[in-house]
Amino acid sequence: MKRVYVVVAILALVASALPSLAQAAVVARVRIPIRGPISSSPCEPETVLVEGTALMVIREEVDASGGFHQGFHFNLQGLRGVGQTSGDTYSFQNTFNLTANVPAGEFREFTITQNVAAHRQGAGDNFRLHVTSHLTINAQGEVTVDFFKLQFACQG
Repeated sequence: MKRVYVVVAILALVASALPSLAQAAVVARVRIPIRGPISSSPCEPETVLVEGTALMVIREEVDASGGFHQGFHFNLQGLRGVGQTSGDTYSFQNTFNLTANVPAGEFREFTITQNVAAHRQGAGDNFRLHVTSHLTINAQGEVTVDFFKLQFACQG
């Protein structure tokens, strides 16, 4: 949960520093190579050597009222790996979205959604995770909404 607040704090600082972007939308796309060991899942703990690519898309916009809106989208593309104990092959899917809405002089709103899936081609379980987190801060700086929901499943 502390990580969510750190991300929110960073975005709030970025948001407060960028209101001079006028009313233009800015889009950045970055491809990030991924290679190395990871843990497959809590269902079937195993170190997996993976290789693939992550795509990160950043969207920023200042509206007509001077409010700042930012979105981060991150997903894995073609991430595959081999289990170091079982020799089973894995494929991974992940989407992560974060939106920050900071209207001019008003409340702040942050939402995070994440979906993770580890598919194992073998006898072990597959893993699915869905996370939703939302934080709203009113104009007086008080947290009015703060929730975190985690759904987790191991499926054979």
